[in-house]
Amino acid sequence: MNKTPAPYEKLDAFVNSLIPESDLSPEAIAKKFCLFHQLSSPPSYQSIIRASFDFINDIEQKDNLPDMIRGFHFTHNGRIQLVLKDHEKTGAILYTLLHEIFEIIIERLNEKITIPYQLTQSKANFFAASVLMPKKAFFEFALKSDLDFRVIWDNGKYGHLSFISILIRLRYLFELNEVYYLGLAAENKKAYYHPEDSNNFNNFKITAIARPGKDPATFNKKTLSELLNECLNKLIAEMDQEKDDYKKYTKSITLEEGSFLIKASPFPFMYYKYGAIKTIVMQIVPKKDYEDLKGKVVKKL
Repeated sequence: MNKTPAPYEKLDAFVNSLIPESDLSPEAIAKKFCLFHQLSSPPSYQSIIRASFDFINDIEQKDNLPDMIRGFHFTHNGRIQLVLKDHEKTGAILYTLLHEIFEIIIERLNEKITIPYQLTQSKANFFAASVLMPKKAFFEFALKSDLDFRVIWDNGKYGHLSFISILIRLRYLFELNEVYYLGLAAENKKAYYHPEDSNNFNNFKITAIARPGKDPATFNKKTLSELLNECLNKLIAEMDQEKDDYKKYTKSITLEEGSFLIKASPFPFMYYKYGAIKTIVMQIVPKKDYEDLKGKVVKKL
């Protein structure tokens, strides 16, 4: 990214606006950040990059950072500099950029207040998620989409984000509304090389899961693995019926298990038009609570 000078005063102006505030949660700071920079909801990649140069003087991308480090910032000669790992996906770049911006904001804030703000990695991640998936706009969109993960992810607004970041955000927003939510992604490890075997349940491994603290061991006496297997069988049946129609055979499905709704969305491996499901995203919600939530204006937003 090109080095672009930015007035240090803008960071101070934003930080000073936080000092009188009683709510300094990452969500509240994210909302003020978006208002300060007049970002849309959700913001575009370009607008976040432009906004970052109000608080950061130089951004450099390097491909030799350690595996566990996606980015870091430092101050040199009075200039705030940010280093990001090169060759990352767009969503990962934005998450890291916003994570570091939050740390820069809090570090500057702590220079101006008597009781330090407790900065943690989870708060920085929460800030990034709140900017990229604004509470009201994102949750209403997810409910209007009837939790169809293909619609949520593949719509031009949130498709640059990882499955797990979306699932974690949905879990949090459901919990705000006091509704149980569990989301997971299971990846087919053999879809790349053996498309003829790609629909074998044994090849699927759960690679990401967002589950609440209080979690039932089973759903209508069925485990997560058993539910995932049921979803896979239903998805395969749908594919067999509509093999001539790519859009139809990749559609999401809904199952009912006792009082729970199971939403499953397939993501094919694109090199094989008719055989390989690469990933299944499965979401579990209580049917009555979910339908009640959809049927009213979303509260607490």
